Amino acid sequence: LFLISFLLLNAAETSSAVLHALQLAAVTVIPALFPFCVLSNFLLFSGLTDGWEHAVQLISTKLFRLERQAGLPWILGVFCGFPIGAVVASKLYADGSLSKDSAERILALSNHASPSFVIAVAGGTVLQSYQAGFLLWIVQLLSSLLTGFFLCPSIPPSKSRSSVTNRIRPLPAFVEAVKTASLTMCQLTGF
Repeated sequence: LFLISFLLLNAAETSSAVLHALQLAAVTVIPALFPFCVLSNFLLFSGLTDGWEHAVQLISTKLFRLERQAGLPWILGVFCGFPIGAVVASKLYADGSLSKDSAERILALSNHASPSFVIAVAGGTVLQSYQAGFLLWIVQLLSSLLTGFFLCPSIPPSKSRSSVTNRIRPLPAFVEAVKTASLTMCQLTGF
């Protein structure tokens, strides 16, 4: 009752804060993340990522000592930014492609600011130097690699499972990717 009374007595401030948060989401968060979220979901739903784990297998198995599928959320997190890596790790765990331990570990390593945000916004706008932004992105990348190396498990992960991605034809995969990305954007906006 106290909290309800507090909100009612401060209705103008509450409404203003909600409006500001919605504007921030609409102007900054959604335009920056939605295209990458659709892209990563499309890649997963269409099955186009089925062979990617081989491309980053060295990083995921040798450096991080995780299952080879763990490289996909890491690489998408590095290049697409937050929360794409986390969403992909969650989907791979839900599909049975990643063990719980690997999903938890790669989740910690795949949350990055996107290169476009770090280089253009942090570097170009805030620091007035695209070179400084690029350097910040490289530092973020190296930090993730070093953290993964030093916090790797002491025992090797369980045997790698093959990817069980259910392939969907391109058009239905795109529709599903947009629906999933829209839900993710709604959740982000809510928080």
